Amino acid sequence: MGTKSRNLTCLLWTILILLLCPRGGLSQDDQGPGESPSEEVSDIIPAGWTLLDEVAFDLYLEAGRHLGVRYDPATQTLHRIEPRRDYELKLTAAAEEAVNRAPRWLRHELTWVFTQIPADDQDLWAAAIHDANDPYVDEIAFAVAHSSPQYLTSGYGSPDLFVRNAELIYENAAALDYVEVIDVGSSDSNDDYYSTTRYVQSFIAGTRSGVPSVTTIDAPRDVYYWYVVHPKVSSEIPAFIDPHLVESNRSHNENIAPPPAGAFWRDYLFNHADPGYPVLRDRLSRCTIAGDGTSLGGDSAIGAVNGWINASMSFTSEGERPHQPNRIYDKHIGRCGEYADLAAAAARAALIPCTSIASTSTDHIWNEFWHERWIQWEPVNNSVDEPLVYATGWGKVFGTVYEIRSDGQVRSATDRYTTGTATIDLTVTDALGHPVDGAEVRLYAKSPSATRFISDFYALTDNEGCCSFVVGDRLDYAARVTSTIGSEPNAPNQRIELVSAAVAGERYAHSVTLAGVMPALDAAPIEAPAADDSSYRLIVSFAVPEQLLAGDVWADDVAPFTQHLEKVEGGRIDFFVADGVGYEQSVAGAPFEAFGVYRQVGERQIILAIPPTADWRCVFSNAARLNNLQHLVGTVRLYAH
Repeated sequence: MGTKSRNLTCLLWTILILLLCPRGGLSQDDQGPGESPSEEVSDIIPAGWTLLDEVAFDLYLEAGRHLGVRYDPATQTLHRIEPRRDYELKLTAAAEEAVNRAPRWLRHELTWVFTQIPADDQDLWAAAIHDANDPYVDEIAFAVAHSSPQYLTSGYGSPDLFVRNAELIYENAAALDYVEVIDVGSSDSNDDYYSTTRYVQSFIAGTRSGVPSVTTIDAPRDVYYWYVVHPKVSSEIPAFIDPHLVESNRSHNENIAPPPAGAFWRDYLFNHADPGYPVLRDRLSRCTIAGDGTSLGGDSAIGAVNGWINASMSFTSEGERPHQPNRIYDKHIGRCGEYADLAAAAARAALIPCTSIASTSTDHIWNEFWHERWIQWEPVNNSVDEPLVYATGWGKVFGTVYEIRSDGQVRSATDRYTTGTATIDLTVTDALGHPVDGAEVRLYAKSPSATRFISDFYALTDNEGCCSFVVGDRLDYAARVTSTIGSEPNAPNQRIELVSAAVAGERYAHSVTLAGVMPALDAAPIEAPAADDSSYRLIVSFAVPEQLLAGDVWADDVAPFTQHLEKVEGGRIDFFVADGVGYEQSVAGAPFEAFGVYRQVGERQIILAIPPTADWRCVFSNAARLNNLQHLVGTVRLYAH
């Protein structure tokens, strides 16, 4: 082919690249989304081009790591590059088998938690999944995927506990008329299989036809798994517990014991009763409906659980303040914390979705249960669906109110429990003005009558260095920011004052600068090599639909610092193409040359014309992050004419 023809081909491909890459260049800093990777490749590849090879990926890309796809000129094929350092963990064969047997929607979290624990522990917990029978596989897999790595390596729990937890869900449901477990698919029939619970909402026996009129509701999938299935209620250690052993207020682990002395709360609370106390199962067996969401009377299951708690407990306390539901029941006394833990466990044993709601600033905790929406519930006061009773009836002045999820994530519920709220937005940047991800921002509150600030809530910053707090009005607020590149204030036990006497409806914005500097991609952009009409084409399509904030659990009896992942929409990565030398320099953290450089993009579709002898790597990098994982989905396809 002549020079003019060859140049025309290059020009056409360059025009196509410019059309697909906003702002018109292969080297850019782009903060906005690009073309959707879901666009049909056939729409952008001219006729006569043949697909030679393809690499697809769908994974959580950890902070500081990258995924590469190499074009091998010797074989004209593509190869995935995902290097791990010697000390980093890989999936064992057993863990990989367990991941593949789990529902597709659980596999990312399950893969992540397995890669955080040693091989022996991977195999131990993986066996519980791949040896299980349907319908228990998904419940067991969920419990493993959403337990902290620290718990899975602690020795406190066991795979037998998670298996028994799943079995008891179905056993308890079989004994109850108001609920059934619905299995949608199975591990052998459908990758996206799942289960949920179906509740009898109303039951009218006296119809003219003589046939009862029944209305049912199904719990959303996530409500079932998080608030019925998960074996951890709040801060306690999921384990078989001997209810008769004293539980230390410091470690909360002295009453862990294997069966038969130890029992799991889902069985113990449902089937056991001390002399003179009612059996929960017996009370629930008379219930025909789950509840109406507004009352505790009639033959509703939530009313039966409420009555059982009050018949089993007295509102007082002594020196021992247990967290384990079994031990709380054995003592038959407690204050709001014990009542909340026991209520959540008893409701879940009855297959009623339930969680705990807390306010540190007012030193109070209660519950919510799900009935088409989340409903306030406090058994000791026979209170239901009265979220404003604390503010308007008790005179509580809340800073923040939050839910404690079973994995330790705390989620704001302030707007449901206060008559007036304000919002505090905080942005954290480094010394150069770049956003700091994964910084812990601890919020402090002080009421008008108080003399000091108290720690009230916390959040992690996202990729943009941002977090927000919904807070009650009238209080003063301060914060402390902690990150691996610095803290502010730098002196320990100091705070930044944010707001004085917050006003309802107001939005307050604050920025904090840390002394350190964020990591960055040290790529020097170069021109893409010229390619003639015999060149191969790479089509790179990717999206980053989510970022995952890896945080420490605020309160956990397992260990001082256990981990959880918080999903946030909209992730970003860096992308570049380099030869072998440039790639190795990038891995070493040295400056390097690359083309097709995109910084912090959420999705892209890129066409690259490459000479058949080029030894190139397409690299998807999360090296510019300190903490946050990025959910990366995409393909790299190789075409030839």
